[in-house]
Amino acid sequence: MHGVTKPKPFPETSWTLALVGGLALGYGYYRSATTTAQDIGNDLLIVAPLIIVGTYFLFTQQVFGY
Repeated sequence: MHGVTKPKPFPETSWTLALVGGLALGYGYYRSATTTAQDIGNDLLIVAPLIIVGTYFLFTQQVFGY
């Protein structure tokens, strides 16, 4: 026999983390578009984590309201 189970609650949206994600994505793509050939090695160490973290925060906070 199965007991009555409660449905999973809908996760709360953190607008702060969504904003941080959007800013990190924006700055990461800006930095990647404006890099020079001499700075590409240093910028890669900054751009890649910014874009990864920004994408994670933006999509985990369910900003798009599906």
